[in-house]
This record gives sequence, structure tokens and C-alpha cells, in this order.
Amino acid sequence: MTGMSKRDLCMFMMAMIFHGIYGQPEFGALDLGDVNGDGHLDLLFCNNANNGIAGIGVNDGTGRFVMTGLPAYAMATSVGWADLNNDGWLDYYMFGSGPGSCHLYLNHGGDGTFVRSGQFADRNWLDPDVTVVDYDNDGDRDLFVTGWDVETARRYSRIFQNDGKGTFTETDLNLIQKGFGSASWADVDHNGTLDLLLNGDGDSYGDGGSYDIYRLYINQGEGGFIQKQVFSNYRQISVGDGSRFADWDNDGDYDILLTGWSSTENRQATCLFINDGTGTFTRSPQSDIFPGVSESSIEVADLNRDGRIDLLLTGYSGDYGRQVALLCLNETERSNTSPEPPLNLLTEVRKDTVVFTWDEGSDGETPMESLTYNLSLKDVTHDRWIIHPGSETGSENNGRRMIAGMGNAYLNHTWM
Repeated sequence: MTGMSKRDLCMFMMAMIFHGIYGQPEFGALDLGDVNGDGHLDLLFCNNANNGIAGIGVNDGTGRFVMTGLPAYAMATSVGWADLNNDGWLDYYMFGSGPGSCHLYLNHGGDGTFVRSGQFADRNWLDPDVTVVDYDNDGDRDLFVTGWDVETARRYSRIFQNDGKGTFTETDLNLIQKGFGSASWADVDHNGTLDLLLNGDGDSYGDGGSYDIYRLYINQGEGGFIQKQVFSNYRQISVGDGSRFADWDNDGDYDILLTGWSSTENRQATCLFINDGTGTFTRSPQSDIFPGVSESSIEVADLNRDGRIDLLLTGYSGDYGRQVALLCLNETERSNTSPEPPLNLLTEVRKDTVVFTWDEGSDGETPMESLTYNLSLKDVTHDRWIIHPGSETGSENNGRRMIAGMGNAYLNHTWM
């Protein structure tokens, strides 16, 4: 491997977990979380093909997954793990198309059973995509939903604000409504709040029918968002994961990687936009080296552990008969240094609640305001994880992330 400078790629054959039960995959999603507290990451997945299937596979500790009888909605397009009601136990959601197709499943006190919440049962969306984010820094997990609202015949992009106990209130962030695309979150301007990159198909009301625009919205705090920058022309043509924030050049701020069909270039594109440190982005010449994809799903992580974020691409490339999975290794000159852990880790018991607080950590590249934090909680008496950190523990690699993404406490310095 000599890296992106010489256009080298790792190519992988397409493979399916639980081979034989999927049928032809269409829109689908998966997420990892330790649902039974045994320290192994379990798999939540969905696929809304003709005979759509969804479920939970429990990791047996060897990397193999055993199907469970936990409730699942077979035709979902978006799934994920999250502690939605702040009781310390991992819940999950499954959202699909049509009335009665969007469900929250709340963990019943860690006893291995889940209760379905009816909060979203009356929603009638097509191709909904959900991202979990603490957009208002209040310590709970909000849900951002994009899709098509059948009732209004409009594209849809709204946040559902969590009251801290798992009750969600629909909130309009004054965004140009999008659907059939994706949403990514990161603090791009170092003001301590999470900003939004939103793309997808528009409609004749909100976006002049535009299908090929990514928009960056800056979170001003107190729930206010303003449009900062537009990236065009790129149409994802699929649901979820068409873009990612990542510090590609290891200078301490988030850059943008996005994918889609470029009507300007008349080809599939994968583009890198470099952050100048203030939340303003410039297209990198490396964009011409990346293989282009549309109908895409991408992920970023340091896959070869050299301190540089790498890029995994899946989708169509070249024509509709060529589905690819490609790994692009990053050879940026600078590598990222591990952050210093936060100091003054404190706990306070308030009746039946324990409050965790900590000071800011530090990083040789990233401003302290943009660092996210990952909390773990274990019942040592019964050797059971209540909150698994999604990281390696108890080894020389203690703290090394196993799941790409922000820490589960986001930008906060408090958890309760």
C-alpha cells in the first residue's frame, strides 16, 4: 500500500452477515452496541427489500452473531442503539416507511426484555433516516429525522427534542427540507455546539426541486441554526451515510467527505472539503483521486492504526452494474496524537441518581471545545456492563475506539 498519492486502493468482496436470510438488499442500516452487557458488541440491522428482514444478533464473543427473539420491524430503513430515556440501559429504534412503521424499543431495566413505545406510531414517512445527536447539549439524545412526509406531501427534516425521560417533541430548526439523503453532525467552528451537514432531494416548495445540494448549517446555540455554506452538485440517491465529518489532514478541525452523482462533472464523485479552522471549507485536489460513488454509504476510521483517518466507500461506481466496496488509506503527512484524558472526574449521589462530571480534556490538534467524551459504567459485582464504551478496555489499548463516531456523552462534561 502506497496510499492515495498513487491511487492505491484496497478492494473487498461484498459479503453478508447471516448469509442466506437477506434476499436482495436495498435500503438498510446497522448499528453496534452491547445489549446484554457481556462486553461484546451486538448487531442491530435492517433491510427493506421485498422480503425485508430486521433483527438483533448477539455476539458470542468470537465475532459470530446469534439471532435473538427481540422485537424488530422487518421493513425498516433506519435503526440504531441509544439510551433514549436516560435510565442507563441501551434502547433501540427502528423506523420504516408507511403508517405504524416507526418504533422505539425501551430496555426494561436490563432484564433482557424491551417495551415498544407508541410515540411515533402515527407518523407516516417514506424512507425515513434517523440520526441520534445531542444538538442542544442538555445531556440527552435527540432524534433528527429526514424523509418524505406523506401527510403533507413534502420533504421532511426535523429534530425531535428529548425531555430527558424519553418523551420527544417535534422542533422546526428552520432548515430547507430534505429527504432521501443523509445528515452528519460535528462542531466545525469550535464553538462547543454540533453543526449539521444535510443533503437529499428537495421538493417544489422548499428547494425548487433541487436534488443535488449539500448544505452546512451552523448551530448558534439555544437551538438556532444558520446556513453557512453550500456544496453542489452532488446527489446521493440513497438513504443515509452519504457524507462524513473527519479530520482528514489532522490539523484539529473537521473536514467534509461527501459522495453522489455530480451533474456538473457528469460522473459519480467523492469529494473532500478542507476546513480552514473557522467552519469554511475549500475543495481539495484529492477529490479528483478518490473513486466516485453514488447510491452510497461511507464510513471513516483509522483502520490501519497509523494515526490517520481512512475512508471506506460503498455504492455504485462507473455504471449501475458495478457495485463496489473500496478502502482508501490516508497518507497525510501529519498523524493525530491521542488526547489527554480529562481531569477531576467526580461523582455526586442525588437520591436515586448519580451525577458524573469532569473537566475538559486536551488534544495536540483539536481545540478543547470540540472534543467529545465517552462514558462507561460497569456493575463490577456481577461483571456486567451497564454502559459499554464501544472501546477496548483493560489492555494496553485501553480507550481505543471500536466504533467510529463521537463519544456517547457528545460535547458535554456532565452525565446523570
